[in-house]
Amino acid sequence: MTELVSLQEPTEPESRPRTSRVKILLAVLGVSVVVASLTLGPTVWRMVSQRSPELTVPPNVGTFTVHTSEVGKQASSDLITALRAEFDDDLSNTIDAIYLDADQNVNKSVIIAAATVFLFNPEAELGTFMAIAGGSGDSSQLTTVEPGPLNGHMKCGESGEGQDLLTYCGWADHGSIAIALFPGRSINEAAKLMVEIRGAIQKR
Repeated sequence: MTELVSLQEPTEPESRPRTSRVKILLAVLGVSVVVASLTLGPTVWRMVSQRSPELTVPPNVGTFTVHTSEVGKQASSDLITALRAEFDDDLSNTIDAIYLDADQNVNKSVIIAAATVFLFNPEAELGTFMAIAGGSGDSSQLTTVEPGPLNGHMKCGESGEGQDLLTYCGWADHGSIAIALFPGRSINEAAKLMVEIRGAIQKR
């Protein structure tokens, strides 16, 4: 009986390393869950909070008023066409408008189009779209600017030369994308106006 007992005794120590390995594995999995929640949690929250915004065309934005001529309507609808060409049928609500300043100077107008659409990677998709819209196809030529209190991403670029130089800006978040043209304005001027106009157009 003693010999049988001695033969069975080694089975007990063998279970100890196995138990330790299980504990280590559970600890690693626990850490992974915590890291994933810390990493993905803010992203998921941004996706949820930025989805399905309301887009409207207010008649006035600061000192700017909506221009209702057929020429103005055609210019802004062309931007909607560009958005549809890039995002196909994924767009839902769309708006477009042309705003003139207090002097009603068409050479200092703001032409804008925006749409609600779910974007998983808004920064990359905005860069790709704006590079194509600007005619360069190179998103590295775009300037990243502050998006304002609505967050998301905002970029601006320039197209043409001399008197034909045109500044264009766009914003994108997980629920919307927009592009606007700012003839006769620098990138700094256009970026500030874009934040102001976005605040009037987009509501969450």
